[in-house]
Amino acid sequence: MPIYIQDLQYSGETPKRLGWSWNGSQADPNTDWAQFQYRSFAHVGLYYYLSGDADAKQILENFRTWLKSHSNWGALPNQLQLPVDLTPNTELVANSSYSPGVFGLAAQGLIYLAARDQDATVLADAKAILDALQSHQVTGTGPAVWPVGGFPATDSPTSPRYYGYENGEAGIAFSLYDLLPNTDQADLLNHALTKGLTFLPVITRH
Repeated sequence: MPIYIQDLQYSGETPKRLGWSWNGSQADPNTDWAQFQYRSFAHVGLYYYLSGDADAKQILENFRTWLKSHSNWGALPNQLQLPVDLTPNTELVANSSYSPGVFGLAAQGLIYLAARDQDATVLADAKAILDALQSHQVTGTGPAVWPVGGFPATDSPTSPRYYGYENGEAGIAFSLYDLLPNTDQADLLNHALTKGLTFLPVITRH
């Protein structure tokens, strides 16, 4: 997942500031990429799940409301589209589509919120996104170049693209859906602290 670092070009001993980029070599053109926002949503969700912080809950609820009001919520799973591009410096949606990374991160944030609050309505929202995500999963009937079980970044058989981090976010979301809603939050946290762990265990969705 791209992160911003300062990109410097050295001329002798004097650094020249070229801007900000994700790998230190060139300016990142993806400042309108909504997946930055979804990653923050998922991370705030994890924080709320562990802490119960009321301010974090409000952030999650606000984003959930924005997400549902700026998508074709309620569409058939294979037709659901979520905001994937934003107009820079605004919350205006420039483009909505399917993206395994966006769908996976959105579901993660909702699952954390649902698990902490034991809220079946929020969990149903997460399931709707996971159902949509699963509708794009390669089952073996697609183009031969597509790996079975994966989540392509596009459904076009002429331009199949896979990104490891996006498939990873999808896998995490399915795992959390199985794990968190039926797991006592205090027991899970105490186990992690006792074992010195800084991660949550994951299992596969049935």
